[in-house]
Amino acid sequence: MQVVLGSAGSKASLDEILCQSPLDEIEIVDADGNALAYVVPAARPGDATYAKFEAVFQSHAEVLRRRAANPSPGVSTEALLTKLNALTGDVK
Repeated sequence: MQVVLGSAGSKASLDEILCQSPLDEIEIVDADGNALAYVVPAARPGDATYAKFEAVFQSHAEVLRRRAANPSPGVSTEALLTKLNALTGDVK
């Protein structure tokens, strides 16, 4: 579904727009049709998408519990991008 900023349709609430959308993704565009954003609504209990993700998460429940109990510090986005740039040879 596409929503054009400034149009009558864009004045509806997000919940109203989501109810009208047969797709999982909503494209927000300006009056010239330039894409400004893509909105992928969070799944809600009872939705088909929610059920798919729930099944995936449940199949990994033990790993998720273990990781939640012993969180690692992780890697910052900057550090990750630096590593990826080094691997691909990209120069800024």
